[in-house]
Amino acid sequence: MGPAQLISATNPAAVTGSEAYGTEVHAATFAPECNAYEALSQGGTYFNGTAGANYISLEMKKSSCGSQHVPYTLAMFDTIINQPIFANGSACDQQIRLFNTTVTKGAFEPVPVRGTVKSNLGPFKTDTSFPDVAGFQAATPFIENNYLPCEMFRGYNPVKTT
Repeated sequence: MGPAQLISATNPAAVTGSEAYGTEVHAATFAPECNAYEALSQGGTYFNGTAGANYISLEMKKSSCGSQHVPYTLAMFDTIINQPIFANGSACDQQIRLFNTTVTKGAFEPVPVRGTVKSNLGPFKTDTSFPDVAGFQAATPFIENNYLPCEMFRGYNPVKTT
């Protein structure tokens, strides 16, 4: 079985589409419901997704000058996430996240964050917590090319958008 995902139960086409790649898809509900993240009263943001007993929970705060900085560059994240996605090798999904648009500049620029991720999905199967993880909080548009032969990505060089 491929990687596990939580996908909105209100979007059956997305659930079915992801299952076609061999991923373990859980039709889920999210909090906040229609936003990627929501503000916490003490600062920072959170995200929760649940599907029965399966869940992922994320709390994060912007990395400030006084705290430990994110040890990776946005360009490195760009390279990592702009790889083709595959699960069972029968077909690949090429998502190209765009970091060079008006949606990702100025007030909407990706923000370095640190936080805690808790989940029991995928290889964990039991409650697992990762404190003090580093990353970027970003909203990115993307181009998606579906159901491509995985063989066409042999030696693939990801698209750079940072």
